[in-house]
Amino acid sequence: MSAFYFGPSDRQLFGYHHLPRPPVSDAVLICPSWGGEYEYAHRALVVLSKRLAGRGCHVLRFDYSGTGDSWGDSTDADLHRWREDVDRAVDELRAASGREQVSIVGLRLGAAVAAGAGAVADASTRLVLWDPIVDGDAWVAGLGSGTAGDDGLVEFGRSLVTRTFVDQIAGVGPETFEGLTTREVLLLLTAGEESSGSGILPEAPRLERVTMEQPSPWVEDESIWTGQVPVDAVRTIAEWVA
Repeated sequence: MSAFYFGPSDRQLFGYHHLPRPPVSDAVLICPSWGGEYEYAHRALVVLSKRLAGRGCHVLRFDYSGTGDSWGDSTDADLHRWREDVDRAVDELRAASGREQVSIVGLRLGAAVAAGAGAVADASTRLVLWDPIVDGDAWVAGLGSGTAGDDGLVEFGRSLVTRTFVDQIAGVGPETFEGLTTREVLLLLTAGEESSGSGILPEAPRLERVTMEQPSPWVEDESIWTGQVPVDAVRTIAEWVA
């Protein structure tokens, strides 16, 4: 695994490249969630990345603009910019792996980000939606947000962000995923609170739905702190992609 920066010098993104075990089979981009969900699910996504690399996949995990070690502060978080980040990460992974086809795994908010990225318009790209957020209003209400001050900033999900960013998330809904009806999609639903995601993509001809009871890796509970991961979900994703 190698850590590196990529993208333009004035807005670099930070990522981890997991090298594949030969023979090389695919290239996979991991799109995480945000806030506390990013932190709690980190171990599960690392385990998934290692499992995919063991199956011959180049894997790139990265931080969106305004998050983690990438360019910007929390006030720079923006869903439109994040979708551009996904496109840039796909280009970087293609260059690093030499593979034209790139599969994308999006967890929770990351699923909504990936679904709106231009890279997904490429017919060669496959997409995993892992417990996608399909009711942005409910997700925002669950995290709670304050009133915007004179500078337009609010405290949301333990971070200081713009009111625009909160509104962008609140606007996430089933229509966010409508453009995927011609793509090869795995919709993976666990027993988590977002099981209503089963109602999205009803007409997708290349959609596979899998529902299973698994620990929700983005939820802060004792399973997170004991190092447990949703092994069946990880195995399902790895097998479907690789």
